[in-house]
Amino acid sequence: MARSHKEPDDIEQWLAPLSPIELDQFCRRWTPLIYNVNPGNPKYAILSIRLIAKITLKSEKTAKNWFYSSQRVPEDIKKYLGAVDALWRISLTINKIVPSLENPED
Repeated sequence: MARSHKEPDDIEQWLAPLSPIELDQFCRRWTPLIYNVNPGNPKYAILSIRLIAKITLKSEKTAKNWFYSSQRVPEDIKKYLGAVDALWRISLTINKIVPSLENPED
């Protein structure tokens, strides 16, 4: 199978994303994929806030404060978002590579 230029070639490229990620970057990547809503859509902010609240187990009020004032986002949350981002990207890649278990090809 030919690799696209976006697929990782080795383990270092998988591990590199485990660094912190800014909240707005995380939201720009995942809110459209999860909710099918892009920045500029009136629902983007509230859905991004809900996503951040769910995955960090923080209140929507806290997530809203972070969303509108990114300098308030604690470093441990940025590291956590970086880990979640890396895991979700790995999951997406695996889902593209591994055949579905529901419809195995014989």
